[in-house]
Amino acid sequence: IHSAGHLSNSTSDRKSSPSSASRCGSGLTGSPRDLSPPLLQELACMNLRELASRPDVGHAGRPIPIRSNFFEVSIANRGMMVIQYHVDIHHPGSRRLDRDENRAVFWKVVMEHKQIFPNKFAVAYDGAHQMYTPTTIDLPDGRQSIRLESDVSLVKDSREHTHCAVTLQCVGPVLIDLRRTRTNNLDERILTPIQIIDILFRQSLTCPFVE
Repeated sequence: IHSAGHLSNSTSDRKSSPSSASRCGSGLTGSPRDLSPPLLQELACMNLRELASRPDVGHAGRPIPIRSNFFEVSIANRGMMVIQYHVDIHHPGSRRLDRDENRAVFWKVVMEHKQIFPNKFAVAYDGAHQMYTPTTIDLPDGRQSIRLESDVSLVKDSREHTHCAVTLQCVGPVLIDLRRTRTNNLDERILTPIQIIDILFRQSLTCPFVE
């Protein structure tokens, strides 16, 4: 960081020496509107260096124990596939349901439609639009989507029970391969396995079937 006097002196020096100005400014590819030409020349002459890494730990003081809530997760079957479904929650009112209300409607439907969900513990739901199952749901007549209805008691509704519905649309299989996540180029498809595992862990706090 330079003082105003230093910048003014540097500016006058560069005006008297065009060769030095052209040499320092050769690395610029554009001029932002909020920067003056002298300041741009000053920035062009600065060299950016990486911060030096710490060579070793300290020796003063005493070590303290540190605990973390991170733990290793291993998947026995590396070729594990799950089926993804798109979920839409339908409410007769004009207001938008929050995630807790979505879960109340969704899990009520799961509990009442055992022919569609024979194992209620084999379902992972994120409280919005994503649902995952280990196997394909056997829908009637081989359809790819289904609408399931139920009467649900919601705290924010004035009525005792509200007639709601859940629409399920099959999206397709997803490969749970965590080895592909060890890269700097993470796209949505690579992040999906991590998101599925995160949904499973969080569901222990939100699913009414888990005590």
